[in-house]
Amino acid sequence: MDLATAAVAVLPLLFVKIPQPDKPDAVARPRQSVWRESIESLRLLANWKGLFILTLATAIVPFFGSPAHAMAPLLIAERFDGGAMHFGLFMVADNVGAIVGGILFSMWAEKTRKYNIMLGVGVVFGLFSILQGVTPAGAYWLFLGASFMPALAASAYFASVRVLIQQSVAPEAQGRMFALQNGFLWSAAPLGLATIGPASGIIGLHVPFILRGIAMLSATLIFFLSRSVREIEGTKYKA
Repeated sequence: MDLATAAVAVLPLLFVKIPQPDKPDAVARPRQSVWRESIESLRLLANWKGLFILTLATAIVPFFGSPAHAMAPLLIAERFDGGAMHFGLFMVADNVGAIVGGILFSMWAEKTRKYNIMLGVGVVFGLFSILQGVTPAGAYWLFLGASFMPALAASAYFASVRVLIQQSVAPEAQGRMFALQNGFLWSAAPLGLATIGPASGIIGLHVPFILRGIAMLSATLIFFLSRSVREIEGTKYKA
């Protein structure tokens, strides 16, 4: 099944012409090292206040989000006395929410500023994550319904972030910038699992959901108050 679904995603690329931007001489040198390109990307990020704030604040979300998702099976079993079927329904709600979020983003993206979408779905993500955490024992269906919305919001949120980078970073630097951003996000997730995960047995399995919601609302507030983040969308190919 994994191979079949991967083929559906990959094979269409054989029939799509993907533009390859011309690299400046400094980037196109045959012996240009990965380290040098990484340093150039870090320098660009450090000198670009709005993108720097956006990247670091976004990395807070997987730091708390990964432990929350990892604790979901235990939370469903302990608080809602659920079994395999209940966790399966949770996964369905989570994945269907992500698909719906992607569809809605594709409908909104042309007509709405990505910054506004990011703020809107950030609030939705945060509030419904907190609702997941405070859902009382026995109210599994409320928890299940609340689980649909963070997945929907996360899909639209991260799509907005990616589009902002595509619109504002020069084509020859986009690959390195995406790699750098993914490095922050993928590093935050295991760090959160290593710290918040073990602590969940003490503070409660529901707490990571609340922390995830607070982290997303905090990031959204930072974006709302930051003029430099707001102006990223109006920047054309800064590199």
